Amino acid sequence: MIGMPLVDSFGAGLWEVRSTHDKVEYRVLFAVVGARMVALHGFVKKTKKTSKADRDIAVNRLAEVLVEEKYVKKAKTKTKTTKKKAK
Repeated sequence: MIGMPLVDSFGAGLWEVRSTHDKVEYRVLFAVVGARMVALHGFVKKTKKTSKADRDIAVNRLAEVLVEEKYVKKAKTKTKTTKKKAK
């Protein structure tokens, strides 16, 4: 398992990957949805604290992913039910 200082919990189901190259700080906020790791927002970190705007982008995208995941699961369940009835 990868942990600090490269990956850390960011709260609200979000995780943060930290990287530095040529003294520039990069961040990627991601979430684990089911068995998938979903990258939600990447940015160059210019201040000590991650901005509310960057966090909000990731939170909103996670909400979209979760809605889509729920929709996909419902569609798969309906397809399986329809196939069973057809037999």
